[in-house]
Amino acid sequence: MHTQPYLATLFLLVSLFLLHTTTKIDYTGYFYAHIISLIIAIAIAYFLTRKTVGRMKLQLDFSVAKQSFNYGFQNELSNFFHFLVIRLSYYFIVYYLGKASLGIFSVGIAISESIWIISKSVSMVQYSKIIKEGNTQNARKGAVIASLFSLVFTLFCLVMVLLLPKYVFGYIFGNEFVCLITFFSLNF
Repeated sequence: MHTQPYLATLFLLVSLFLLHTTTKIDYTGYFYAHIISLIIAIAIAYFLTRKTVGRMKLQLDFSVAKQSFNYGFQNELSNFFHFLVIRLSYYFIVYYLGKASLGIFSVGIAISESIWIISKSVSMVQYSKIIKEGNTQNARKGAVIASLFSLVFTLFCLVMVLLLPKYVFGYIFGNEFVCLITFFSLNF
C-alpha cells in the first residue's frame, strides 16, 4: 500500500491549519501549505525506505527514455488537438449561435468530459499494466476485460444522465439549461 498520498494529504491539512492559525491566510497560503506537506511526506517516505533506496543504482536507459518521450509527445499532441477542436467549436458557436447557446454547450461538454474520464483512466491504467506484463496473451485478455469494464461503466453513467428529468438540469444549472438532455442525446 502506498502511503505517500495519504501522508501528503494529512500534512497538507495540518499545514493549512497551522498557516491559518499563525498568519492571515490568502490564496497563496494553500500553495505554501501544499509545498510544506509534500516536503514533509517525501522526507518521511525517504526515511522509511532509506535502506532500500541506499542499495538502488540509478541508471538512465536512453532507449526507454526515447520511447517514453515518443509516447508522451504523441499523447500530448493528441490531447492538444482534442482541446483545440473543442475550443474551436466554442468560437463557432458564440459567433453563429450566441452566448446562450455557448453556455449550454459548455456545460454539456463539461458533463461529457466527466463521463469520458472513466475510459481515459482505465486506458492509462491498462497501458501501464500492458507495459509491465511480459506475456502478450495475458495482456490481451486484460485489455479486453478493461475495455468491457470501461464500456459498461461509461454506458451506465450515460444512461443515468439521460434518464435524469429536465427539471434536474434546471434545478442544478438554471432554467435555461433544461435543454441539456437534448445535447446529450445528440452528443452520444
